[in-house]
Amino acid sequence: MNRRTFLRDAVALAGAAAFAASAQSPRVPRIGYLSLQSRSDRRLDAFLDGMREQGYVDGKTIAIEWRFTDGNSASLAR
Repeated sequence: MNRRTFLRDAVALAGAAAFAASAQSPRVPRIGYLSLQSRSDRRLDAFLDGMREQGYVDGKTIAIEWRFTDGNSASLAR
């Protein structure tokens, strides 16, 4: 085996390994939800219902990062 053949095979193997790794761990869309209200806000239920109607389920097809200030807007500065 000459040097060119070895390099070509090494590059092909590295590309195939990277493709296989990405195929095993699909990327899940991530949504940030920031609310000045508390978690018991009615709009939260409407948001989740609307997402489900579009085929998105938190923890399965999307990941939602929840942040609530419970009416304390000063906590937004963090």
